[in-house]
Amino acid sequence: MKASWVAVVVLLWTGWVDARPAEQLPKDAVRVEDQDVAKARKSVATQARLRSLQHEKAAAMIGSLCTDADALSAESALSQWLDELGGEPDLGSADKAALAMLSRCHERVFAVHPESAGQWWVPVFPLGARAEALLALDIDRDQARRLAAAWSNRQAHKQQAGASERTVRLAVSVLDPHARAALAAEPALLPAAALVPLAQLTYSAALFDAVLQRASDADLAPAMAALVAQLPAPAIADWLQRASQRPALASTAVLTAGTRIADPAIAAWVRAQLDSEVTGASAAQVLSEHLSLDLWLEMAADSQLPPRRRQHAVLAIRLRNDARGELRLRELALSGRLPDGLAAEFLR
Repeated sequence: MKASWVAVVVLLWTGWVDARPAEQLPKDAVRVEDQDVAKARKSVATQARLRSLQHEKAAAMIGSLCTDADALSAESALSQWLDELGGEPDLGSADKAALAMLSRCHERVFAVHPESAGQWWVPVFPLGARAEALLALDIDRDQARRLAAAWSNRQAHKQQAGASERTVRLAVSVLDPHARAALAAEPALLPAAALVPLAQLTYSAALFDAVLQRASDADLAPAMAALVAQLPAPAIADWLQRASQRPALASTAVLTAGTRIADPAIAAWVRAQLDSEVTGASAAQVLSEHLSLDLWLEMAADSQLPPRRRQHAVLAIRLRNDARGELRLRELALSGRLPDGLAAEFLR
């Protein structure tokens, strides 16, 4: 878990949540602009405070930094210290104590919210929220290690109940290669939230079957390309076809197939999707450059073909962004060789 990820999530969350009008700022608030923050990050005063946090007992310094007369340098140093802690795999007891103290400090450095016309102010360094987030993450990591150990010992029932999805994903990440392979062979031991993260790391036919049967659409859709990368080449076409049978994943499966379009079986399957109301547009996108312009034009003009395939052929031509293709489509429309619904746009 990278420090930057925690920082970004907290910053996005606090973007408006912590916004307040000027009259509600704390009495010791310092108002700054972007250039002030950038200069403070590398200033002598900030770096001196950061070195003290790194080399002395941070918990002993938090109280004084929270009331430091130079609020901008103090909070900039604390923010950089949090960045460093976020990159650590574990937090020591002293760090936890320091974070607990920091979570109780109020922010003092504020900048105007860029979308508020100068009316609302937000903390530049949401230190309290970030400290709480790091403490929560450390708790999740401890729970994840226990859960991973329980899976490895086939005692998942002792730890799995009530585990959050984030804890489950973290547990997968701390499994050693032997445990991953063993669990991939017996995915029934795992909760649904663990299946996609594990399948992104290792392959077994049983695991990838379980992914299609039990993993959520929300987990599967953004991971489709990474999952395909784990599959043996002969298994890709069948797995994508099965994935496409889930309505929410159908278009994603077809688009993902575009990365393997050189495989004849996959190319044939994608081409068959041109007749589909659900996946036809995605197939046209994948095949637009793969098939020749002349072939697309023949398809669009052939009155013996299903109307939907002709519609998607026109879409594929337009997706090519080819002046010659546009001219030929207009010629087909003028000669009455495109269906009325498709020709109208070219006859305006």
